[in-house]
Amino acid sequence: PPPAPTPHPLWSRGLGDVYKRQLAGAHVIAAIVNDGRGSGPDGMDDAMLVSERENEARNAGKIIGFSDHAFARIPDRSQHSWGQGRAWLRSLLDAHQPEFVYAPSPIDEHADHVFTVRLLAAELEANAGSVREVSCYEVWTPLVPNRVVDISSVAEQKRRAIQSYPTQTARSNIEGALMGLGAFRAHRHLGASTTCAEAFWTTDPQAFVRVSHEV
Repeated sequence: PPPAPTPHPLWSRGLGDVYKRQLAGAHVIAAIVNDGRGSGPDGMDDAMLVSERENEARNAGKIIGFSDHAFARIPDRSQHSWGQGRAWLRSLLDAHQPEFVYAPSPIDEHADHVFTVRLLAAELEANAGSVREVSCYEVWTPLVPNRVVDISSVAEQKRRAIQSYPTQTARSNIEGALMGLGAFRAHRHLGASTTCAEAFWTTDPQAFVRVSHEV
């Protein structure tokens, strides 16, 4: 199957579903917009932190079973790299012709995630190409999902991938929060026999663009 670019780090979001697609034969590319310098241990200089965040992403990818990463290296909280971001994302979409794209949701409140959503919406509006489905995952803002995926069988791989980000897990209980969210989604939507699930708003590119403009 065609690759499934994801214009944001997947260490916490949609990772189990991506792993299941990868096991089914999909070629997965992690397309990472921001460089991560805004979130790390106190005292670590920017260059070292950016390098460490990229190494963490690669290590998580190995656990999930893919090694293709594309880094735009746009500084966190930067709103002045629009042209760079669009050119980078367009080159990825043109080169790989994906059918499925994962992204933060249009209602996410984090500034970097808003930037990512707007980049993707702009490129899909200009030319959706081969993309036929966009799956938006939960980060800072919960979704009202239209697709919930049982990831119980790969939950431990997700946990290990989260643990591959020590610059983040050392700062707060991210592992507990994310695995707890998975347990909640499983119980709420799929029943007591399911232990972990991920929730998405999955739609076509046109609806994604429209909603991105409206919120």
